[in-house]
Amino acid sequence: MVKLKRLTIHRYRNVEPCELIVSDRRNILLGPNGAGKTTLLSLISKVLRTSL
Repeated sequence: MVKLKRLTIHRYRNVEPCELIVSDRRNILLGPNGAGKTTLLSLISKVLRTSL
């Protein structure tokens, strides 16, 4: 099983460069409409499906 602990984003669509640190417990992604929440979830999904 793959476990995502940290994701550093440099250039992906309209997402500002940032680093996400994922907890072992619950993680909540909050923001207004158009902030890029769905874009981040799509990126996480692609990362987890990719063979590294």
